[in-house]
Amino acid sequence: MYFLERFIGLVGFLVLITLLYLFSKTRERVSFHLVIIGVVLMFIIPLFMFKTLVGEYFGYLIQTMSLKLVSFSTVGTAYIFGQNYANCFALKVLPAIIFFSCLMSILFYLGILQKVIKFFAYIMYKTLKISGAESLVASANMFFGVTASPLVIYPYLKNMTTSELFVVMVSGMATIGGGVFAAYVNMGFSATHLICATVMSVPASLIVAKILIPEETVPETVASCHIKIKNDAVNVFDAACKGAERGLKLALTVMAVLLAFISVIALINSFFGIFPEVLGEKLTLQRILGYALSPVVFLMGVEGGDILPVASTLGVKVIAGDFVGYIELAKLKDVISERSYIMAIYALCGFSNLSTIGLLVGGIGGLVPERRADFARLGFKAMVAGFVASVLTACIVGIFL
Repeated sequence: MYFLERFIGLVGFLVLITLLYLFSKTRERVSFHLVIIGVVLMFIIPLFMFKTLVGEYFGYLIQTMSLKLVSFSTVGTAYIFGQNYANCFALKVLPAIIFFSCLMSILFYLGILQKVIKFFAYIMYKTLKISGAESLVASANMFFGVTASPLVIYPYLKNMTTSELFVVMVSGMATIGGGVFAAYVNMGFSATHLICATVMSVPASLIVAKILIPEETVPETVASCHIKIKNDAVNVFDAACKGAERGLKLALTVMAVLLAFISVIALINSFFGIFPEVLGEKLTLQRILGYALSPVVFLMGVEGGDILPVASTLGVKVIAGDFVGYIELAKLKDVISERSYIMAIYALCGFSNLSTIGLLVGGIGGLVPERRADFARLGFKAMVAGFVASVLTACIVGIFL
């Protein structure tokens, strides 16, 4: 079953890698060692998770523990807003962001999170032969997200090479942070697949970034992965408060973006309502974006009848953000096949959208004003690269489903 679709997904993966190589800034500088080892790592992760008993049990533990952790956020929500909040999206989903942000901050203060980040960073550093700063920020993106993870390597941002800066941006675009992960779990998406997707996206983002803009000089941290991660909290209570404050800012940002973009999409769709139906259905922004991205979803190996709806969610994600994309995907759970649904989870998992470009240029660019022009110049390219990295993970996962 799905033999043809799996084959198309494998061919699609190779086609996308080839296209990246053709668009490379300096093809002769591309590290084939990095590409090959990165691809091997991308295949090993789903192979372990879905095709071994240990991996399946590990996935079960991830799902169970994540649901249990997220459930604790409902206790605080019920205390503040009462028991009758279940039908309110803002009160059901967004408190999980605040809770997880607080938890991550506590784990960071206790030094636990640093050890996990450095473990993944060491693997990237040793296997892919990238600089210490690159491996550290790519690993940190799995926990902190696109705007917070660069703070881990803040002292090195100023002197980073263009290739390293691009890695910072692409790895941020291709992954999600802990707070957003909690929100998606609360929306009903599989914690196992979300974690697997963001872990796979680390080598995927490095492959894409290093093909498009290979390293041409010697990075400052090329010889070491032993970079000290600073902790700005005074004690565990200070860490908890700061984490909660950061979570609140993120939750409010998510709420504002959802309110604005969903309203704008509704406005645009009302405008399209004046046009005649196409193939028996009304024209909408989602359908237009779906038509545009259908070739990409076809290359992922999604079965024919599910291509347009899955492509529509990806299009909305690029325009309005991953949250809106996942909301659209949730509506398709009983419409498309389980395989297509899972593949879409992987393809949507990342911050590669237009608004994130502004966050990178304004946020990280503000930390190092002298490199702000570089962030602005690389912004759109990084968004496309992050999107491709997520699609590559979906291609591979589809082979195992």
